[in-house]
Amino acid sequence: MLRSFKEIMWMVQVSFLLALPLKLVIGFHEPTMVVRGIGCGTTREYTVWTDVIPDAKYPPCALLKSREAREAYKDVIPLWFEATPWTDCSKTCGVGDQTRTRKCQTRTGQSLLPEDCHNTGITLQGRKCNVFKCTSLTPWSEWSSCVGTCGPVLRSRNRSCQEMDTQINYPKDYCHGANLTDYEDCELDPCPKDGGWSAWNAETCPGTCGGFVVNRTRTCDNPAPLSGGLPCPGLAIETIPCGTDPCPIDGAWTEWTPWSLCPVTCGGANETRTRTCSNPAPQFDGAACPDASSNEIQECNTKACPVDGGWAEWSSNSDCSATCGGGSSVKNRFCINPPPSNGGEDCSGNDTEVMSCNENPCPIPGEWNSWSPWGMVLNQCVEQGPRLEPEIVV
Repeated sequence: MLRSFKEIMWMVQVSFLLALPLKLVIGFHEPTMVVRGIGCGTTREYTVWTDVIPDAKYPPCALLKSREAREAYKDVIPLWFEATPWTDCSKTCGVGDQTRTRKCQTRTGQSLLPEDCHNTGITLQGRKCNVFKCTSLTPWSEWSSCVGTCGPVLRSRNRSCQEMDTQINYPKDYCHGANLTDYEDCELDPCPKDGGWSAWNAETCPGTCGGFVVNRTRTCDNPAPLSGGLPCPGLAIETIPCGTDPCPIDGAWTEWTPWSLCPVTCGGANETRTRTCSNPAPQFDGAACPDASSNEIQECNTKACPVDGGWAEWSSNSDCSATCGGGSSVKNRFCINPPPSNGGEDCSGNDTEVMSCNENPCPIPGEWNSWSPWGMVLNQCVEQGPRLEPEIVV
């Protein structure tokens, strides 16, 4: 069967490539979404490998003219899949080679022969590797002099990274990043070091409140002065206050105030006295005064009030002591309205009154004088004094 010109040219290209050494094989690209082929179009459902040969074609695609045909045969079209990782470089320095392989299979994973995938049918890809030149490290130089006047300082030595054939120097990256300069400490006389204080160490405070004083100390050993260094400045011991918080103060009652003035002098009333929780007042979370009243009340002047005496009504007058010529009549009253009590005053004035009565003069009977001598004519009634009416003597 006669072959088309394009198919013949494709077979020539494949034969030529298979005859080349491995390191000259033209590599293939990373996976791409483009299918190279005449009239095949592009479908994003395929992940295919394409060669770098510009005229490489994908003959099976040319046979699938219609979209319907391509859709019907998409799962059986041979495609390149899954390149393996690159092998280790064949040389540790200088230019070496690396390879990787790929396999021909359908979209569904069915393995095929390499020639089924066409596009040269190459399953092996190569590339150059290891850009490092063949280099080596020269021996270390002598150590440099110590630079400084005292204490630990550094000195250095050097080496080179050279190409083995030409002895041309290269950066350290060409010798796998090896250090080209080395350092070490070198000791001179110790440098003067000033002393430093340790932390303060204070005595235990004897209390937590009320204010105390304790000593605290420190030592000049952090570090101690060396090689003529200065001693620590300041004092090694000092006095500091501690427990300065005020102590709780419980409240206490003041003394009672004097009793208030009784509002009455007798008969009974109330008087009061007070005290306050301020001797001292509670402070700094101290307890309040004991639960007791700040006020007291008591009776005062409960004795009965004095009652002054009062007179009762006068009694009737007594009979007159004389029927005439002036007598006396007496009337009385008593201090019982009310009677004096509780030290009350007696009634003022007299409890008896005497009144004159029957002051009319009494009648005076006449009396005969002595008989006259005989011979007188008549007896005459000699008046003996005042009288009320004549009394005839028989």
